[in-house]
Amino acid sequence: MMIHKKNTIEVISCIAHKDQVRQVLDAGADAIYAGLKNRSWYNSKIELSWEDLMEAADVVHRYGKKLYVAINRDLSDDDVEEVLGYADLLENKTFDGLIVSDWGCISALRRRSGNIEIHLSANTACVNPSDFRLARRLGIQRVVFSPSLKFNEMKNIVQEFGDFEWEAITYGGICFSEVSHCPCQVENNGKVFRDTCRHEYIFLGNGNKRKQPESFGMPHLDGGVAMDLYRAGVYHWKIEGRARGITHIVAGTKTLRALADRIMKEC
Repeated sequence: MMIHKKNTIEVISCIAHKDQVRQVLDAGADAIYAGLKNRSWYNSKIELSWEDLMEAADVVHRYGKKLYVAINRDLSDDDVEEVLGYADLLENKTFDGLIVSDWGCISALRRRSGNIEIHLSANTACVNPSDFRLARRLGIQRVVFSPSLKFNEMKNIVQEFGDFEWEAITYGGICFSEVSHCPCQVENNGKVFRDTCRHEYIFLGNGNKRKQPESFGMPHLDGGVAMDLYRAGVYHWKIEGRARGITHIVAGTKTLRALADRIMKEC
């Protein structure tokens, strides 16, 4: 199985602006990811240009950490050509990896170079064996689990396809259970489901559900769940929510840093 630094945990935080880099690294992040302007999932106001990304990468690397660039939306031919135009920056490790969701872009990048590190975005919704076999053929190094997968499904995937690095959203993730069709409304004006069900659950009616005894929510990890995740072979823990501001990002980074250090000390 491909592992990260002898099974150490990588805490991956996020930034919405280049001036947030030092705050996030000082909070304990091992790596940072940022969206490429107009090419990632979020609004362009919290994405970075290629130039901003290069400045951020310089700071990150001076800390001895890593920077991943998210290009995780559907891309046109022109978009793909733009990405390929910056392939040299990826080959010489200006950036430490690309988080990509578009299969066509992934294929084009791999034809361009076998040295570019590619992470399969959670937005790809890679959930079945055919997806993972395709990812393997394309030389993808890491898979970010789809939020729709429950823990036992993730565990089984790791056991069957152990030659990837595995990453999970472990803090601040929006619930995509049932592909965003969960009928259980929660706070935040009913627009966002934060109660992610990673194990089986049953509905009680009236918009309520009861988790089975062994179930847990992934958006905010606790110690027991973190240990289960680590033992399952998921060593890359991601913080979501760069649109929520630097206070959320720093709090999440500190929380996961403390939890990861505790897990590593106990193992």
